[in-house]
Amino acid sequence: MRLRLLAIAALLALPLAAQDDSAARWRIGLGLGGGTLDFDADGGFGDAGDAGAFRLGFEGTSRRGFGGGLRIESFAGSDLRPGGGADDYDVGFGSLFGHFTYRLQQHRFAMPIRFGLLANALTLDNTTTSVSDETSFSTVGLLAEIAPEFTLVRGASSAWTLYGEFGLGGGSTMIEADGTSEDWDSTTTMSGVELGSRVYLGACELSVAYVGRWQSMDQTDPGDLGGPSLPGYDASFHGVMFGVAVVF
Repeated sequence: MRLRLLAIAALLALPLAAQDDSAARWRIGLGLGGGTLDFDADGGFGDAGDAGAFRLGFEGTSRRGFGGGLRIESFAGSDLRPGGGADDYDVGFGSLFGHFTYRLQQHRFAMPIRFGLLANALTLDNTTTSVSDETSFSTVGLLAEIAPEFTLVRGASSAWTLYGEFGLGGGSTMIEADGTSEDWDSTTTMSGVELGSRVYLGACELSVAYVGRWQSMDQTDPGDLGGPSLPGYDASFHGVMFGVAVVF
C-alpha cells in the first residue's frame, strides 16, 4: 500500500503541461478480463480464487479539457472457501464512479484528472446453505484518479500509446447480513492501478492492461442493536483486462 501511495503522490507532483486547444473528445469503452480475487477477513477467514472482470465507461471532455464521465466495474469469484471450511462462497465487489474530468494534453502526452462520487459494494454469499446467507458491505465516498498516457507512435489516423491509471479514495461503509435486522458501520479505503497499452485505429481503440484493485475495511462499530463488532477485511483483484472503445 505504501508503494502505491508514493507512486500516486509522485505523479500528482509532476508539473502540469500546457493545455493544447484540441478538439472535444468523447469515449465509450467496454472491458472484459480475468484474474485472481482475494478476500481476507481478520481472524483467518479468507481465501483466493479465479475471478472475472467487467467494466463499462463513458467520458467526455470539451475543447478546453473540462468534462465528466461514469464508470461501472465488477469483479467476481465463485467457490471460495474462506478459513478452509466446507462451505462455498461467491465473493464479488463492484463500483459506480461518477466524476468530473479535467484533461491535460500537449503533443504526445495526455492526462485526465478525475474526481467524484464512488458507490462500492462487496458481497459474501454462502451458496452451500439452502437458505439465504449473504453479507453485504456498501460504501459511499470519494475517489480521485489520474490517468497519464504517452504516445509512442502516431500516424495519420492511428497511434500506439502506453498508459496508466492511479486512483485513491474511501468512504463510509454500512454492513447488513441475512438472518438479522442489525446493521454495522465502518470505513473503507480503496486504491487502484492500471498499466497497459492502447492502439488507436481511426475511431476504434483496442487495449490490454494489468488491473489491480484493493479495498480495506476497518473493524466495525458495535451493531446498532447492541451486537458485537464485525472484523475488518482486505479484498483485492489482480488480473488482465482487454478493452475496446469508440473515441470521437
